[in-house]
Amino acid sequence: MEEKISKDELLEEMRASLEKYPGINFGFSQPIQDNVEEYVAGVKAPLVIKIFGNDLFELENYANQVANSIRTVPGISDVNVFKNIGLPELRIQLHDSKMAKYGVSTADAQAVIEMTIGGQAATKFYEEERMFDVMLRFEKDYRDTPEKMGNILIPTQDNKKCR
Repeated sequence: MEEKISKDELLEEMRASLEKYPGINFGFSQPIQDNVEEYVAGVKAPLVIKIFGNDLFELENYANQVANSIRTVPGISDVNVFKNIGLPELRIQLHDSKMAKYGVSTADAQAVIEMTIGGQAATKFYEEERMFDVMLRFEKDYRDTPEKMGNILIPTQDNKKCR
C-alpha cells in the first residue's frame, strides 16, 4: 500500500533524517525551479537577499543578522547565508615560457591540476546495469600544501618532466 503524504510532510521527514549531519545546510527544491531561480537571481532560491559592500567580514555579519531576523517569519524555511570567508583558495600561476620550453600546453597542465585536486574520471566501471566512474586523484599527502602542489610533474610528449 502506498503512503500518501504532502510535500511539506516529505520535506519535514527529509530534514529530520538529515539534520544529524553537522555543518550542512539543506535547501529542498525542484530542478526546473532551480534553473529559473538561478537565471533570475544568480542563486538557487525562491527568495534572495543580496547585501553589497567591500568588507567581506562586515557583509557576513550583516547577512547573519538578516538571516536571524527572518528565520521566524511564517512560511520561510531553509535560511542559508552564502559563505565567502574561510573557504580555502589556491592560486596557481602557470608560466607560459617554462611550459613552452618543455612542450607542455596550458590544457595539459590544467588537466593535471584538475585531476590532482578534484579528481577526474579515467574510465567507467560496470556492475550489472549500473555504471560508475573510476576517479583518479592524488593522495592528500601529495596535494595538501602549495609546495607539494608545486612539485607535481606534468608529463610531456617527449617524456621530459616539467614542474
